[in-house]
Parts: sequence; C-alpha cells; structure tokens
Amino acid sequence: MNYRLCVVMLVLAVAVLGAARPSDAAQPPDWRSDWAVADGFSLQRDSLGYDFPTAIAFVPHPGPAPDDPLYFVAELRGAIKVVTNDRTVHTFVEDFFALQPTAELPSGSGEVGLAGICLAPEQGYVFATFAYQDAAGILRNNIVRFESAPGTFGLAPIAQTDFSQTFAADESSTSHQIGSCQVAEDGLLYVGVGDGHQIDRSQEIDSTLGKVLRMTLDGDPVDDNPFRRDEDRKTPQNYVWAMGFRNPFGLQVLTGRVFVADNGLNIDRLVAAEAGGNYLWNGSDWSTGSNAAFTMAPSVGVVQMATMGEATAGFPSSYRDSFFVALSGNLPWTANADAQRPPGVIAIPYDFTEDRLAAVPDYVLRYVGDGVQMVAGVAGAGRAVRGSHLSRRRRRKRGVPAGLGARPGTPKAPGQRTGCRVFDGQAWLPRLPQSGRQRRQRRAAAGSHCIGSARPGTTKIRKLLANPGRL
Repeated sequence: MNYRLCVVMLVLAVAVLGAARPSDAAQPPDWRSDWAVADGFSLQRDSLGYDFPTAIAFVPHPGPAPDDPLYFVAELRGAIKVVTNDRTVHTFVEDFFALQPTAELPSGSGEVGLAGICLAPEQGYVFATFAYQDAAGILRNNIVRFESAPGTFGLAPIAQTDFSQTFAADESSTSHQIGSCQVAEDGLLYVGVGDGHQIDRSQEIDSTLGKVLRMTLDGDPVDDNPFRRDEDRKTPQNYVWAMGFRNPFGLQVLTGRVFVADNGLNIDRLVAAEAGGNYLWNGSDWSTGSNAAFTMAPSVGVVQMATMGEATAGFPSSYRDSFFVALSGNLPWTANADAQRPPGVIAIPYDFTEDRLAAVPDYVLRYVGDGVQMVAGVAGAGRAVRGSHLSRRRRRKRGVPAGLGARPGTPKAPGQRTGCRVFDGQAWLPRLPQSGRQRRQRRAAAGSHCIGSARPGTTKIRKLLANPGRL
C-alpha cells in the first residue's frame, strides 16, 4: 500500500489536510480535485515546510507587523513552528524532550511524541502536550509551558516550565497518550489524556489516564476540582475533572461545558462532559456509546475539534454554533466498502441552550480522491481552520457526497503512481516496550489512529476559503 501525508488549512472556520504531491518531470494533477467542499468554500495553499504536523493553534489577535506570529504548528518529533503574517515559517522551539521510538512511522511504534498545542494569549504562554521517555526509558506524558510576549507572542520562547510531577506515576503508551489541550475562558488549562492501553486505569481516580484534567496555568490543582484532596502536584485525583475515556483527542471548552471527541474501538463519540462525570470506558463499544451526545459508527478516527469562538466575521451563520471535528478516517483498517468512512472535517450543529445536537452532522470538507487521507488536526480563528493527514493510493475515485462539490482539477489517470512512501498496513499497533497490564489489554488498541508524514519537509498547510458571494 502506498501512502502520502499532507496538511491542509481551511480559512473559514475549519482546518483540513491536503496531499503533498511528489516532484517529477510531469505536471502534477491539481490537489484540489481530491477534495469535495461544501457550497461557499474553496481551497488554497497557505504555508509549507513541516515534518509530521499534529496540531495547530491560532493567535487570537495577531500583531500588525509582517513578522508577528499568526499561528503555531506542532510537529510529532518535538518541534513547534510559528508562522508569521507574511507566511514565513520559523522554528519556535525544538528538541525539548527525549524520545527514540523503536521504529519510525508508518510503524505503530512511531505514533508517539508531541500531540497538542494551545495558547494563553494574555500571558503569552504556549502549552505543549507530549509523551517522552524518562531516564529509565519509560514512556511518560508531560506538559511544557513556554513563555513568550503577552498578546502577540514571539518567534522564540524566553523561558519554559514543565509539569512532569503530575504525570510521573503513570506509564503512557503510543497512540493513547496525552492529547489536546485548551486554555478556557475561566483562565484554566484543560487537557485530554488517553488510557495508555490500560483500560482499567480509565476508571481509577488515582490515575491521570483516560481522563480530562483541569489545572491552573502554573500547573497547580484547581480548588473546586471534583475529586481534589489537597494541593499535592503528585496526586492525580487532584487534577481529574472527568473520567472514563479511551482516547479523548478532541477537546473544546465552551459556555462552562467541556466537550470531548473520544476515539473508541468500532464507534467514536462526542461527549458533553460534566464535572465529576464518568463516561464508562471499559473496553467495549457499548461503553463508548454510553453518556454520549453523538456517536459515529463505524469509527471514523476523531481527532481535534474546534469552534469559531468570537471570530465569526465572514463566516456562514449556519455554522457559527457548530463544532468542527477533524476525522482521520477508517480506510486503512476497513475492507468493507459499505463501512468505509473517508477523512475530512465534519460540522456538528449544537444547541447550547437545549444542550443537544441541533441538526444531523455533515461533512464540510471530505476526501474523494483515490488515496487514504488521515486528518490529524483542526483549529479555528477568524475564517480559518487547519489540520494534517496521511494517505494511501486506491484504485478508484470515491463518489462525491451530496451537497459537496469537487474542486476543478486535472483527474489522475487510473493506476497513476504518486511517488508516495510505502506503509505497512498491518503495523499500526504500538510496539514500544509495555508493562504486563498494557500487554494484557492490547486488543483494545485496534481502533487507534495514526499521525505522520511520508515525506518530511514537503508537508503543506492549505486553507479553505469562504466565498462571500456564495454564502
């Protein structure tokens, strides 16, 4: 199987990944022909030059100068890039944690590293969530806070602080590691943490695994956390806000509520979580469906999600109360054509007054090419959203879904090669050294989803633009 990886940005309120084309003598086909977009949107490239991108975060109110930061991009192997208003890509920081996977992507052992990034604009903080190897070679979760210029940020940090004490007692794992983070309106940091392939730890209050955590921007427990016992940073229950998750890679805090996109085995879910809530993950699909606001079957690989927040100018009003969820898709693992779900970005309309879905979710951007795209992230600010993905060549073009129009472009000839790197479709499960508990529970990892780039240095960020005349 041939795979290629790329990143796409949607400038509207949704971010997606586009496929990087190989360079050869022949004129490459228009990459936009691989994507179908909702009416009123179009695609264009924004920036390029990333290795294994995993997450994106916008500066809410960027400065006016060409070299003022516009958005940050996290890369799996431990670099954070900052893109300025003139679209120059700078390295903000790199090599700030130790990690040597036993194999690189596309092996499942490579599904580990820097996963999440979020910003505290008022303080100029950049938070990064990642898994690393400690002095004994054990995989641990962690958070680092980088300090920069308040408001507009900068091109390099001036200081950094790690929160390793909070996670020191728990062993992490590939794929099911720490994930998304968000600095919410209450000025607190929320973080989603996977179960580390240790299902029972999701139900244990003395563990950070399978949880949503809440802490101050200095890494301290919050006084009114539901299970807080004292101020000890080494006591996991002091940080637990909600529990019972498998792999909560999508996280949004709005109107005092915490919404979680959680990866299951054969189904995924959106959860409107509450303080002290238990969302019952026990290794079964039935547990994934429990207490869910919305379930996706078969599993589509939910990753990051975003909302437009306060920046709605130029954005279609019908999408302003929606979650935008990046889907990595299930194509590499699903042979049954009727059960296949392509990657893309979906909009989930939500009624925050009634606290329920307002309409049936649907794709805003959907992959319709003859490869496999895995969207890795999405972020929103103003009229934009971004993400990253992986792809595999297929024999036929997928049908364009109703309501989405394929972008014009040169179609690929049947069987045309793209020079993409070969991925072993059987190697997605983790291969890092595991404890006895993890080995016993590895079967529950079959629904894991991957992030990575087949061609380092060639990944591009593209944008989906709203066409005002069509909205």
